[in-house]
Amino acid sequence: MMRLAAMVVLVALLAACASAMPPSAATAIPDLTITIPPGAALAEMSGAVSVAMPSTLRVVVGQRILVRNDDQAMHYFLERPIAPGDTLVQTFASAGTFRFAGMRSCSVGQISSLTVEVLPGGVA
Repeated sequence: MMRLAAMVVLVALLAACASAMPPSAATAIPDLTITIPPGAALAEMSGAVSVAMPSTLRVVVGQRILVRNDDQAMHYFLERPIAPGDTLVQTFASAGTFRFAGMRSCSVGQISSLTVEVLPGGVA
């Protein structure tokens, strides 16, 4: 009887620990990370491409887009400013296609518009 009680307590403890654990790395959606390198603004002004930037990004609902500004100049991404040394974090809560146009859509990569396609969760 004592052995059965000990097993019940052990199972309860394991269940409690499992529910408190973060999702495994295998199930976590990796961030989409973009880094704006030092000197990007100067390179862009001279006509060079500082970051190879596609005109369409594809993510899934809840996936984070991280844009790190390692340049000395202010940059824009998805119409939001990113100061030198800062990181913009953007997630989308619903599926859909989101379009951003003009210089503030993305100030690197020499693109004039940026589209973000957000797919339903679980679709890669």
